[in-house]
Amino acid sequence: MEEKIKLFLDRIHFDKDDYKFFDDSKLTKIKITKDKKTWNIFISKKNNLPVEIIKKVDDKKHNLYKDAKIINIHYDVEDNNLEILHSYYSYIRTITRHFKNY
Repeated sequence: MEEKIKLFLDRIHFDKDDYKFFDDSKLTKIKITKDKKTWNIFISKKNNLPVEIIKKVDDKKHNLYKDAKIINIHYDVEDNNLEILHSYYSYIRTITRHFKNY
């Protein structure tokens, strides 16, 4: 496992039993706004993460920096698995329910 990914997972207090899902991952970039309120973290992977793992990362990502208002995780996946992508649909609907129509 890449050292930067391991450090990221350690910092967000991720379950060590789930580290295996990040064996093929690289933390490629972190962009932080000047006021440190918005963080964008870029992770490249060979394969898609299961939706349960994405949920776990989303639930724990604010452990990285408590004062951040927004922490976005961007996954760049080399080989997309359509079956796994379909499993994301209900999760996306759940997290976007609060968005208003503009």
